[in-house]
Amino acid sequence: MPVVLIGVLSAPPIYPTKSDPMGEVIEVMTCDKGLGLAGTATHNIGLYGIAAQYGFSFGPLRLIPQVGISHDAYGYKELPMGTQFGVGGTMLLDMGSLWIGVKYWHLSNAGLHDTARAPNTGMDFIGGVIGVSVR
Repeated sequence: MPVVLIGVLSAPPIYPTKSDPMGEVIEVMTCDKGLGLAGTATHNIGLYGIAAQYGFSFGPLRLIPQVGISHDAYGYKELPMGTQFGVGGTMLLDMGSLWIGVKYWHLSNAGLHDTARAPNTGMDFIGGVIGVSVR
């Protein structure tokens, strides 16, 4: 069943030289179990993505790894190519038609550019999400 999630993502300040954007996120998943697609968009940090996903079900818990591509509309120094890979996942707890969970998203170009000009550091995001099932 399709799921729509909203939440807040932040780049944890693990590396002091990295940008530290934080913003609202919306994610739409075609399903919560099995093979599907997910689209992710952020409001004020300019990151967008589309990914294939596979939802694993453990009772009311869903573990949903994702792999796809993403786009950086703001030109973060950690993402010198603008369009890069996006990997991560979402862990959700099913509470009827309401979902609560945590999302992790790593963006990187895997070194497929001139690393002498700009290093491939990538960016990591983590945040809380809440959403509903669409029937």
